[in-house]
Amino acid sequence: MKWFVGWLVLLWSGGAWAVDMSCPAPGYSLLSSVVRVSGDDGSRASGVVIDKDKVATAAHVVSGAYSVFVQVNGVDYNAQIMRIDEELDLALLAVPTQDLKPIPVSRNMPVYWQPVWAVGFPLAQAQAATPGFFERVYNGGLQTTADVQSGQSGGALVSCEAGSHVVLGIVRGYGAYPNSSGGFDRLPDFSVSVTANDLSEFIDDAAVLTRVY
Repeated sequence: MKWFVGWLVLLWSGGAWAVDMSCPAPGYSLLSSVVRVSGDDGSRASGVVIDKDKVATAAHVVSGAYSVFVQVNGVDYNAQIMRIDEELDLALLAVPTQDLKPIPVSRNMPVYWQPVWAVGFPLAQAQAATPGFFERVYNGGLQTTADVQSGQSGGALVSCEAGSHVVLGIVRGYGAYPNSSGGFDRLPDFSVSVTANDLSEFIDDAAVLTRVY
C-alpha cells in the first residue's frame, strides 16, 4: 500500500518511559512467527502470530480475496477471516499456528528515535527484518525510517521492551508521491504501521465478537 504525501504535519507526542536498546536484531524464534499470507486474487503479503491459532495482518491484504492462505512451517493452510476493519487496515485470521510462538503486543507508544525492525516478505521473496527508527505519529499510524516493499504489508513492526521483542505495530505501507510520468516515486526511509494500541483494541473486540456469535 502506498501513502501519497504532499506535505506532513508533525503530530508526534513523546511517551513517558525510557527506550530499551538492549535487544539484538530479531532472531529465529520471533522471525518464524511472522508468516506468509496470500489470497486467491494474487495478493502476497505478511502476517503476525499474535495468539494461538490467530494471525493479524493488514485488511488490504485480504479484502479482495475469496480464499486466504497462511503458510505455517512450510505448509499453506486455508484461513478464516475472523474480523476485518478496512478503516484501521487490520484483519484477524483463524488458522492453525502449530508450534509458532505468539509475539507479545506492546502496550506503550514509542518514543522519538526508538529502534524498530519491519519484518515481512518484501516482493513475496525471502523474509527480511529491515531496521529503522520511530519518527512520529502520521495520520494515526507510526511513521518510521524502516524501509519496506510491497509484500511486507501485514508484517510486524518490532521493537524492544524490558529486554524482549514486542509487536509495536502492523506494517501498512510506504510513502510515495506522484511523478511527472504519471507514476509514483517511493519516499526513502518512510513507512507507516498501525499502532499497537489500535491492534490490541481490534483483537479485544474480535474476542468479544467470537464469544457472542
